[in-house]
Amino acid sequence: MKKTKFLLLIPLTGLLWILLFSCSKEDLSKTQQVKQVNIDTKSTDEDVQVVFLTSGSSLITLMQGNYQLRLSFYTPWYTENDVAYVYYYIAKTGDDPLKDGEGHYLDGGVSMLSYSGNPLKAGIWDIQAQVRFNDGETYDSDIVTVTVEYPPREVIKSWVSSDMDDAWQKTKEFAEKNHGKYKEYGFCLYAYLDRDIYELRIDSPFQTGNTSECGEDATLTLYNSPHPSTDPSQGGKYLIGLFHTHPPLTYCSSRVSRNPTGASSIDTSNLRPNTLGFVYDYSQGSIKGGHDINLGAKVYDYGPEELAVSSMD
Repeated sequence: MKKTKFLLLIPLTGLLWILLFSCSKEDLSKTQQVKQVNIDTKSTDEDVQVVFLTSGSSLITLMQGNYQLRLSFYTPWYTENDVAYVYYYIAKTGDDPLKDGEGHYLDGGVSMLSYSGNPLKAGIWDIQAQVRFNDGETYDSDIVTVTVEYPPREVIKSWVSSDMDDAWQKTKEFAEKNHGKYKEYGFCLYAYLDRDIYELRIDSPFQTGNTSECGEDATLTLYNSPHPSTDPSQGGKYLIGLFHTHPPLTYCSSRVSRNPTGASSIDTSNLRPNTLGFVYDYSQGSIKGGHDINLGAKVYDYGPEELAVSSMD
């Protein structure tokens, strides 16, 4: 009997935008790696394989990389019309995808589907496919493991650097207009990840703290509202960082000071686990009342060096 070949591309998500590259066939072969995993076929006469294809490896960076899952199986016994359903299952690594994972039905049987998608949640994920035929025969693929991480801290900071500069300018303007009074400005950093939005966003307008007078501590409580998902193929809103400013002391007496500048002990103790912290303050080690309001300033980092994917809720 003639052997029939079926090919299925299994998507995990949709794309908000697509980058097009011009390269030769030779260039493409150098930049893509293919990991091939055999499936338990239940018959030596059948050849069933899962191929995992990414832009470079099974380590993918949110908002910077995408991947495909491609299920192909070869059998002399079945035709496309014999397929009852095709599912793929996703679970946190270490769990059983078929028992504990989120299942996704793939409409269209084993027809050719071409799809490239972005992951929508950081973490380490085990993915397994299942094909069931009308006669009851079921084929389960081996597990493919994918690690999805957030971009590095410096990359995230660079995406919102102009917003940080804007908040710093507003902090100085408030002090200039209200001599002897000041307040902090800030925002939450969210990763918005779904089929329509795939980007980093911040609060708009900025959140502001209480109005304080010279000698009083300026405070700002950043209210946040994440909406996480348990499934990397479903969209969610994830809190990944907090930013705020420290005000100038230009219009205070010289008895008022801040030493050291940068993140305070209150800032570091109030930062929730696995969240990046940023504060805009003067770059001198300390300041006191009467200083030039336009002294050099910078963004200080605090909190973890990077976001741990194993801790993402």
